[in-house]
Amino acid sequence: MPFSLDYGNPDYKFPVIIYDEDKGGSWHIRDEDKWSRAINIGDRYSPNMSHPEDMWYTPDITVEGNNLSIDFLVWNTAGKDCESAILNMTVWTENLNETTGYPERGTVSFITKEVRIDNISAGKSDEVRIVTELLKPEKEEIRRLTIKMRAPYTFTGKNSTSCTYYSNHGRPPSGDVKFILKGKDAPELGSAPTIRGR
Repeated sequence: MPFSLDYGNPDYKFPVIIYDEDKGGSWHIRDEDKWSRAINIGDRYSPNMSHPEDMWYTPDITVEGNNLSIDFLVWNTAGKDCESAILNMTVWTENLNETTGYPERGTVSFITKEVRIDNISAGKSDEVRIVTELLKPEKEEIRRLTIKMRAPYTFTGKNSTSCTYYSNHGRPPSGDVKFILKGKDAPELGSAPTIRGR
C-alpha cells in the first residue's frame, strides 16, 4: 500500500515549491526541513498487531534540477512474500485559481510510469524512491502537482510464482501526494488547499 505524507491532520497543507526563472531556473521548497522530518503514522501498520507499535516514515522530499523526489512507504498487505512487483504511477499538473485555490478548467500535463519494487515480505514495508519531472510555472502562475501510486493486481512471489492481489474493496489500494508549484511572483492562494480540497 503506497503511503505518502501525513494526511491525518485536518490542518495539513500541501508542500509549496517555488520556481525562480531569474536565477538560472532554480527551485526552492518552502519549509524544506519540515518535509524531511520523520512522521508518526500510528500503529495500524505495525507488523505485530498483538503488540502494535507506532511506525515512523520520512518522505525525504528533494528537488535536483527539474526533478522532484519523494519516498513512498510501500506496505505488503497481500499475505504473501513479494519477490517483485510493478506499481503504477500517475502524475498530473493542474492550474489553480489563486482566489479559490481550486483547479481551473483543463489539465496541464498527465503522465504514467511503472515503478518496480523488490523483496518485501508479507506484513513488511519498504520506502520506495519516486522521481518525477517538475513542469515550470510562469512567474505569476500557481499549479497543483499530484503523484499517485497504485498497488499491482498481480506480483511475483517466492520461486517466481505469480500471485494475485485482492484488496477488501476488490481493487488494489493507492496513495497520493500533492504539491503546490508557484512562480516566484505568484500570489498566495486566497484559500490554500488542504486535504479536504478536491
